[in-house]
Amino acid sequence: MGPNERKRPRSAGTPTRSRRAAQQGRYAKLERENEALRLQVREALEQQTATSEILRVISASPTDVQPVFDSIVRSAVRLCDARFALVFRREGEVIHLVSHHNYPAEALEQFQRTFSHRLSEGRTVVAQAMLRGAVVHIHDILLNEDVSEAVRELARSANYRSVLAVPMMREGRALGAIAVARSDPTGGPKPFSVEEIDLLKTFTEQAVIAIENVRLFEEVQTRTAQLTRSVEELKALGEVSRAVSSTLEVETVLNMIVSRSSQLAGADRCSIYEFDESAGQFDLCATHPHDAEFIQVLRAAPLRKSPISPGRGPTRAVSGTCSSDSATGPFWVESQVGVGSTFTFTLPLAIDQRSDEVRGY
Repeated sequence: MGPNERKRPRSAGTPTRSRRAAQQGRYAKLERENEALRLQVREALEQQTATSEILRVISASPTDVQPVFDSIVRSAVRLCDARFALVFRREGEVIHLVSHHNYPAEALEQFQRTFSHRLSEGRTVVAQAMLRGAVVHIHDILLNEDVSEAVRELARSANYRSVLAVPMMREGRALGAIAVARSDPTGGPKPFSVEEIDLLKTFTEQAVIAIENVRLFEEVQTRTAQLTRSVEELKALGEVSRAVSSTLEVETVLNMIVSRSSQLAGADRCSIYEFDESAGQFDLCATHPHDAEFIQVLRAAPLRKSPISPGRGPTRAVSGTCSSDSATGPFWVESQVGVGSTFTFTLPLAIDQRSDEVRGY
């Protein structure tokens, strides 16, 4: 450059090296923030999809909670990056493992062999969550003194360090619990995040909804069956009453009684016997269904009354007192042989309930 030449001024729009570095740093930061936001959105969508799927399973299984539990453990393992997930149900003071995903077979066998199923004796993370009615989050189970040594040994053999258990609560009572466990790639502790804890809480709420749906459905079914049976019983009583008032033929009334009794009891057969005092035996009066071969077998082996002897089982006894019996004591009736019955329910017939005079059954 000659002595008379001037330095060309730097353009005002040309960034310096330091400014370019600062801009690149800001761009990198924005890219990281965007990536974090994309990850959050993706996780939120996955969680929403999982909860929606569980709700769909609940709607599709109003009579069975098992598909719901199975869907929950699969989603919990995937979304919480867990080693495995477990669902427990409580029945009284007993805990039952009802669903699991990714649980090693050896750990499952060790768990079932080693641990008590009683809630008060378990000293497990799940038992603690149900007894407290609150979330139990153990960052490193190998350092936790609240669980038993058997629990720590199970953690070592199944290769997990961090455990999260959330109870399934309804009206202040634990119906069960969901548990997940994991460790980091090096085998060290990997505690669960607030978002993962909240997600597991959502799963427990959905599990309670499923349990309640099944309970309510079963209650409705039971009540409907009771009402249906009451209607059938009233109808049968009406038919018997009409038969009694419309005919003087005892055989017609008795046939109506055995027919309706067999129907209401869900029995294969129903029979009515009358006690023959002179012969000391019960004679067949009516039976349903009317099978000639079956009737022939019954009449070939009449039922006889004899005093109860020691060692006779109560399933073959008819309790009552026969006033015409010189022994005036309880009696039992010999069962027929060869009629194919596996269970017989016998009800005595008495003219005067105060005297318990048995006239048939």
